[in-house]
Amino acid sequence: MYQKPHKGWEKIRTWLYFFYPGRLLKIFPPHFIVRDVVLEQVEKEFKSGSNCLLLLLDLEQYTDIKALYPPDVLLQVENSIADAFRQLSQRFFSAEELLAVQKYGDDDYVLILKETERGPEFQHRCYSFREALEEEIQKKTASFFDYPIRFHLAASDLKKDEGEAQETLLSAYFDARAIAGKYSPSHYSRIRSQVKQIIEEEKIHVLAQPIFSLSSGDVLGWEILTRGPKDTPYYNPMELFDYAHQSRMLMKLELLVMKKAFLAIDQHKTDKPVFINVTVPSLNNPHFLEGVKQLLAKFPQVNPRQVILEITERHVIEEYSTFQQVVDLFRQLGFRFAVDDTGAGYSSLHMITELMPDVIKVDRSIIQQIDRHEVKEAVLQALLAVANKIGSDVIAEGIETAAEARALQQKNVGYAQGYYFSPPHEPFLLPVDNRPLS
Repeated sequence: MYQKPHKGWEKIRTWLYFFYPGRLLKIFPPHFIVRDVVLEQVEKEFKSGSNCLLLLLDLEQYTDIKALYPPDVLLQVENSIADAFRQLSQRFFSAEELLAVQKYGDDDYVLILKETERGPEFQHRCYSFREALEEEIQKKTASFFDYPIRFHLAASDLKKDEGEAQETLLSAYFDARAIAGKYSPSHYSRIRSQVKQIIEEEKIHVLAQPIFSLSSGDVLGWEILTRGPKDTPYYNPMELFDYAHQSRMLMKLELLVMKKAFLAIDQHKTDKPVFINVTVPSLNNPHFLEGVKQLLAKFPQVNPRQVILEITERHVIEEYSTFQQVVDLFRQLGFRFAVDDTGAGYSSLHMITELMPDVIKVDRSIIQQIDRHEVKEAVLQALLAVANKIGSDVIAEGIETAAEARALQQKNVGYAQGYYFSPPHEPFLLPVDNRPLS
């Protein structure tokens, strides 16, 4: 069986690489938390007055390959592909021309090149590069892998005068993906343009839903909820955030939500806990942390201790040790963390054991009809035991009936929210028609 490198040595080597100059890390640089080597190379070119070119090679039918072969074989294949890129990228492109090679996701390989004339000679060189890659990978994997490796090929310009380097890089990447056939180019372009306009013009509205203490009936805090422009597909928050994710503007949208939430906290002078949803991709982006720091400087009345960042299980955490470092950086600023959708899937349970959140929010799928569902009651009791063990508060979400509320009280659940108590409304206005708890 193929042996993985020792994780301890890998971590030490990655730590040492952090201090290397970008020119020495151009081929598959590590995905550092606080440093993006590829972005550094693009920014350097932009500062010198030059544009760049993004060349994408997308591995065809990766989903099928992943389903057919065991993890150890996949690892060998991926390492063989990486070796082929190291070997051939420097053969087909000069050291001066090649700025960076990086892998994004499971199946996208990207070359960043200096600005060049995209005439017939260059196109022929790119196609020859692809063919040489496919042949070399076949040679390297022939003894253990019998699935043909093929790549889609696409290119997109990175122009220095089209905004910040990070946004330009992401836009070029997704334009190339569209050209390579992953999205309908016209559909993707229209969505991205509309989402970008919503974010730039701040056309979102935040509401707040109160969270109640089931023992006293007092308001514990608030969860911030987002609505897009009315009478558009983006009014629904699920649609809005999904489109933003597709357009690679999820981080910017979440920073805008946080800005609106901080503004409401400042205007209403609330000192109660405020829950704000964040996603794993945004947290993993070092620019998100910097954006949050800038918001804290802009709104000094907001105390990070009152803000609970609520992580959903919508996106997978691939490397918990790295993600834990990100969480620790936010905790050092004073932020607390909640795990959302607990009980809806395996990911949230795994997240709890790894991150030790301050708050566990139990998903509506567990709460619904819990007053007459013994299995759900057992699941809830198990979650309460885990929360007690690690010192987390528990909030039950989605309560819609008096029977559900009473059952939760009887089971000593600390806090709850849902339409039974109050729908979302303008931030931090105490409801006057919330239902009694007894």
